[in-house]
Amino acid sequence: MPIREKSQERNFALDLIRVLALALMVATHVLRNFISDSPGSWGNVARFIGESSPVFFFIAFGMTLVHTTSRTGKWRSVLELGIVALFHQVSPEFGLKFYPDFFFFLWQMLFLTSLFNFLFLNRWFRIALASAIIFLNLFLLHEHIPILGAHPFGLMPWSFFVIVGMMFGINPIPKSWRLRTFLVGLGLILLGFAINKYGMRFNILYLRSEISKWEPTTSPYLLIWTGIAIWTYLLFHHIKYNSNASFSQIVMNSSRMLLCGAIIHLPITKYATNVLAFSGYNIGNPIPPYMAVLLVVSLCAAVYVIQLTLADLKIITLLQLKSENQFYKFGWIILIILACITWYLFLTNPQNLIIYNLQTLGMILAAFIFVRTPPQQPT
Repeated sequence: MPIREKSQERNFALDLIRVLALALMVATHVLRNFISDSPGSWGNVARFIGESSPVFFFIAFGMTLVHTTSRTGKWRSVLELGIVALFHQVSPEFGLKFYPDFFFFLWQMLFLTSLFNFLFLNRWFRIALASAIIFLNLFLLHEHIPILGAHPFGLMPWSFFVIVGMMFGINPIPKSWRLRTFLVGLGLILLGFAINKYGMRFNILYLRSEISKWEPTTSPYLLIWTGIAIWTYLLFHHIKYNSNASFSQIVMNSSRMLLCGAIIHLPITKYATNVLAFSGYNIGNPIPPYMAVLLVVSLCAAVYVIQLTLADLKIITLLQLKSENQFYKFGWIILIILACITWYLFLTNPQNLIIYNLQTLGMILAAFIFVRTPPQQPT
């Protein structure tokens, strides 16, 4: 599909995909350890759907990526995402062993696309690259490709979703393209299920035909969830954007401040999981469905309120300083100092709890400094 960048029409379907991705991230991070994982249970289904959050997030990220890396100021975006990734890479789970986590993966894709923008603008290059990822992942698996396939979010195979998003571009799908887009989604789903059902029957060496996200991430998983995401994106084209409607405003603001939301949801869900664990809930004693729904809706609302609060605080701060350059200069100095202290402590004593408090502080400050403020309404 060609990337169409000239139209000024708002792509509300893209806004919805971005907000859905954030909501699924909130759901999976808070519910993962507190709902049943028994096959066929509602909790198992909810986990499978919630765990698809990176699929929607990475595809939506890809839709805006070519636009972002084709404009002036793209390296500022690379630096902003880079400092967030630097804080987020500090993790007691992996210790000093290198691993590409969520934000570091996004930064890699942003950096590579900015550096080799002329290649990624070529449709056939994107098609060849996406096809190669599926083929290699069938026979070699990302876990056998050293640093490129490192767990959890190596470029191989997760960049497949970003490349798919790049094929759509930032604008809505024209009506003349929607049937063939639906068929593309159908074809990907059928291909994924065909590999899942018949792959092992042909005794192809090293073929992994399971529909698996982590153990390892398989090509059927990539294909099936991409098809589902494409169908979801098409479905969202039928929801009309009304600039005066509260729902549209919430979606549009959440989409605009997506990076902030992705950062802020981490400490919020961490606090919520600690409360649930303290209350005695776990996989053996799961929370009831109604509680799961209320909890996710409440946390999504909390993320949205904090997004708006940080945006308002940024506007107030900019008005007080009367210098945007001064705001970003001081902000970057503080972030760099915090990052250096955090990483020094992490490398010397990774068990020190103050490290993770500094990490949280650094990411919240980054969310505040880099948040995209809503446009001011005329009075």
